[in-house]
Amino acid sequence: MSQIPIFPLDLVVFPDTTYPLHIFEERYKAMIGLCLAEEFQFGIHLKSTGILHPIGTVVDVTLLRRYEDGRMDILVKGLYRHKISGMNTRTTPYYLADSIIYEDRDDEEVNVSALMQCLDLYNRVVKAIPDLKAKKYSLEQILEMTLMPSFIFATKSGLNVQQKQELLEMKSETRRIEMLTEILSMVVPKLEELADREKIIMSDGYFPSIK
Repeated sequence: MSQIPIFPLDLVVFPDTTYPLHIFEERYKAMIGLCLAEEFQFGIHLKSTGILHPIGTVVDVTLLRRYEDGRMDILVKGLYRHKISGMNTRTTPYYLADSIIYEDRDDEEVNVSALMQCLDLYNRVVKAIPDLKAKKYSLEQILEMTLMPSFIFATKSGLNVQQKQELLEMKSETRRIEMLTEILSMVVPKLEELADREKIIMSDGYFPSIK
């Protein structure tokens, strides 16, 4: 067990994903400054309706921009999930927590067919919404990147923060893939319909000539 600084936010960051943050509060400028100086990592946890969820993601700072007044823009990368087992708020202006690694069950095999179905839905989201600037993946590519591809898919699946937290707390990749597939199966046809409608509008209502 080790102690780690905690950053409570109204968001969920997943392992193997990146997220930009703007740091402006004095206590968190101090926390990030310490993490950078000492090469510490910190935990991002959802704080919603006054409740700090104990399961979050340990992150590392990968990019940094400092301003003259001490504010910072940082890019964090999710490393792994952990659980808060105790909290210390007396010695620092920010939270320090006892941290335990939070892992998936180790008795589960990957359901390749279910993964492929979810991957196809994810790729259709990327195609339907070019402004996402997200990348399409093959099965081989996604499995080379991570053992938990559900977290990659979840960043572009339109989940609210409560759904993201529910996904983060699941200890089964199969269950996470099933949840995302169910949600994306409802969302993707609507996105594709809107994308097709936009194409018709952009062409003044006429379909392109078929050659």
